[in-house]
Amino acid sequence: MDKVILVIGIVIILWGIWVVVKPGVVKAILTRIKGPLIYVPALLRIALGVVFLVSARDCKHTWVIMVFGIIFFAAGIGMFMIKPAKLQAFFERWANRAPLTIRVLGIIAAAGGGVIAYAA
Repeated sequence: MDKVILVIGIVIILWGIWVVVKPGVVKAILTRIKGPLIYVPALLRIALGVVFLVSARDCKHTWVIMVFGIIFFAAGIGMFMIKPAKLQAFFERWANRAPLTIRVLGIIAAAGGGVIAYAA
């Protein structure tokens, strides 16, 4: 299972790099998330959290993967506690951020993916 975590880490690194190179992609994605699709990111976070928590014992740095798993899982559950209208407004605010802000978040995501890949 540590290979699965490694692949997820690499995908997060690539996503972060893509966001840095093309920050407009974030706006394009966030503006398309409407209606029942509003909870797809929450389901993805919950699924990642479960995979991380189940796979943590097979990784080099178990505690790092456990922390990321708890964060992903809690963030996904938290998103289900927010009303869809407020969640939509949140996505719209993020879609309208300055490209520099989105690029910085892409760098942070890539670094987090690097930590995940290293800990795998």
